[in-house]
Amino acid sequence: GRVMEEESVGGGGGGRVGIGNAPVALVVGAGDNEFGFLTGMSLVSRGYLVYGTLDAEKIRDEKTARAQTNCMSDSDQPVKKAVERSDQRGGIKMIELHGRDEETMASVVEILENAGGVYLLVLTVGERMIGIFEEIDEHIVERYVFDYIFSMIRLVRAVLPSMRRRRCGKIAFCLQWAWWIALPGFSVHSAAISALYGFARSLRIEIASLGIQVFSVTLSSKKGTQVPKRKATRYQDYDGIRPIVTGLSNSGENPSVVIQRLMDILQRPNNPFHNYVAPHWITAFLLFIRQCLPESLFEWIFLMIFSYAYNIPGLVENDKRIPQ
Repeated sequence: GRVMEEESVGGGGGGRVGIGNAPVALVVGAGDNEFGFLTGMSLVSRGYLVYGTLDAEKIRDEKTARAQTNCMSDSDQPVKKAVERSDQRGGIKMIELHGRDEETMASVVEILENAGGVYLLVLTVGERMIGIFEEIDEHIVERYVFDYIFSMIRLVRAVLPSMRRRRCGKIAFCLQWAWWIALPGFSVHSAAISALYGFARSLRIEIASLGIQVFSVTLSSKKGTQVPKRKATRYQDYDGIRPIVTGLSNSGENPSVVIQRLMDILQRPNNPFHNYVAPHWITAFLLFIRQCLPESLFEWIFLMIFSYAYNIPGLVENDKRIPQ
């Protein structure tokens, strides 16, 4: 595959790892969300030995979908460890996670070490939580934040010892691009992604001397938007801004285009921390004006755009702040 032409990363002669010269990749969420699954399949086609994580709790909550996709657990009894499944989906070896405790992570490490050790860890974005914050049940918010932050951090901790010993490896954080702009309906999503962004940026500096690359891939895909079930009561006070939230929930690029650009980034010998897969000219323009303008003025411009695009005349008038 084309991946074999990639330059070796890391010092100390570590090189890539894996069985039969195939580098091992772990795609977090490959069994839980479509974007992760498509990412894993693309890596398989490029010569990687790909493992993907599959959340057993989500499977038990979606019995119908589980049966349709042939992801049914071998046993409905809870297992306090990770289990490598015998079946494969799209050439991806699935690791079924039954929890996020130390015992589970230790079993993940054992499975991956038997495969030769992870060279590439891809933390996919999963589903974007988009909705009016006050209308989202608290337990949904808690689970979403847990999945985005603690689950991914623990998997990073699980693969780091192997990468550190070999002095090579890549860790890619795939983040939905809208988190760095204040957008209505993205409050929960932005909170979780911002935490991961800060974690990744500091981790990059911590382990740079060990030959391990940490970088972010900011993207926008139509796949994986989660609009949570609202409470029985919908607050009419938000009806004016609700069309904006609905419009944003349908935004994003074609997944096949996003995946292709993501593959190009993952296969580079070296990456800066910031990498963008959203429509390039839009991303560049927004970054430019965000860096050049005061935050208050930048936000005021966005309010103006939303106000006229969605015919909400009171949106700007209700914001009494004067841009500086």
